[in-house]
Amino acid sequence: MASTPFDSLSSKVFDVCTTVMGYDASWTPSTGGVALTARVLFGEPTMNDRLGEYGDNYNLRTFFMEYYVGSFPSLFDNVQDDLEEHISITIDDIERTFYVVKESAKYDGRTYRVRLDETT
Repeated sequence: MASTPFDSLSSKVFDVCTTVMGYDASWTPSTGGVALTARVLFGEPTMNDRLGEYGDNYNLRTFFMEYYVGSFPSLFDNVQDDLEEHISITIDDIERTFYVVKESAKYDGRTYRVRLDETT
């Protein structure tokens, strides 16, 4: 596949975004293995937020995160195989756990967007 200037810059741009606006997340695959950590983008919408693709089924508790390819290898495949996966995200020094509801590859196929439900 041909390379474009965007290909060489995309991971650097995502790294800058997660460094400035991201949160620490961890995931242990339901299939076993060690916990993996990465910086992710996280959204916890309020009534005034524009929700984009989630706007047609607004729910005050609609959480989502984005991560870059390679951060959580096999998470996408596990979700597609209907395995129960959970992600922990540290927000304001509090670790919160979320169930992965849905996941899709976005943009150039290197960014993954995950719909989350918070566990109690």
